[in-house]
Amino acid sequence: MIKFNIFLLALVTVLSGCSAQPKYFFIANLENTCSHPIRVNAVDYSNAKKAFIPDQEIASGGNVEVLSQISFSEQMEISIPDTYRLDIKANEQTISLDKQLFIAQLKNSPSTHTGKSGTTWTISDSSLCPQQHAQG
Repeated sequence: MIKFNIFLLALVTVLSGCSAQPKYFFIANLENTCSHPIRVNAVDYSNAKKAFIPDQEIASGGNVEVLSQISFSEQMEISIPDTYRLDIKANEQTISLDKQLFIAQLKNSPSTHTGKSGTTWTISDSSLCPQQHAQG
């Protein structure tokens, strides 16, 4: 009986330690800096929300959330799924960012921190604008 009580105490201690483990959140918003609307698709953008609505149209100056991850790790790089991809479409062209290109974009974007557990980025980069066709 003593062994069982020790086992039960150890189990409760381990389980309560796991539930108290801090969680971190990572959010990124894409601002449309283009002079024209864009269509955006984010693959595996969230592990806590509904799937991303495909081909969302974002007006010039508008923005959309393109990443929402909750993690037990404070390292953003390992918290984003390897299958993450951001596609930005306009003018019959597509700019695609895989996980590594997306992380590079985040590292060059302004961020705000919420306490010790959250980071939100705003991606605002005109190089992510699919070019308009020349009118002629």
